[in-house]
Amino acid sequence: MDDIAARLEAYPFLPPDAAPAEHDTLAAWVATHPAWASAWQQAQAARDTVEMAAPLFREPIDDEGLATYLTARIGPHAPPPVLRPRLEILDARLQADAALRRRADVIRGRLEAADRQVRPWKGGVR
Repeated sequence: MDDIAARLEAYPFLPPDAAPAEHDTLAAWVATHPAWASAWQQAQAARDTVEMAAPLFREPIDDEGLATYLTARIGPHAPPPVLRPRLEILDARLQADAALRRRADVIRGRLEAADRQVRPWKGGVR
């Protein structure tokens, strides 16, 4: 198989219509090359992460994408490595675009209000 490392690296970001065929091809290849099993598992996990964070990758960025961005940035855990390049792009866009920052601030307020409602010990509705 041609450049397996590059194909595994690209796999998480394939468009939905291309992913099933590539999945089958890579899975069959890895089945005969077990030394690549761990890298294949990591690529599959990264694809799952990218799919769950799909709103981050929409252009133009919409409110759901901004909410996903904010959740990744203000959450208690570091974002997964597969998302970091996209988060850095959005960091720069927010820094450069005042209107986008204002939208993000409104969404941040909504997220914080929702958090207080579901976790009253943090000062929300009791």
